[in-house]
Amino acid sequence: MVGKNDPGTKLAQAKKFNDPEDPCKIMVATDAIGMGLNLSIKRIIFNSLVKPSINEKGEKEMDRITTSQALQIAGRAGRFSSAFKEGEVTAMHRDDLPVLQEILSRTVEPIEVIIT
Repeated sequence: MVGKNDPGTKLAQAKKFNDPEDPCKIMVATDAIGMGLNLSIKRIIFNSLVKPSINEKGEKEMDRITTSQALQIAGRAGRFSSAFKEGEVTAMHRDDLPVLQEILSRTVEPIEVIIT
């Protein structure tokens, strides 16, 4: 599942994944998984803790995911109304585990200004 998929495609993929009768048991997704879909997920495995971004000069950079992003994605595992009461979160690469634990243990800074 990727962010550039249209909403109908994302909903169809979510329905297929959530159907216990469907053979689809694994979903590979970008961080789009954390945005507005109710998925019955037991385990989230972070393949990477960095994601591309574009800087002020229009150049591609690789930045570590923020605490908010990590919590949004990790929060999909064992989510309320999911088939799983508890979720599991881990990293694909052993070296990323302590970094992921540190990111997920941080407090998210409150929003002080809303820009409309």
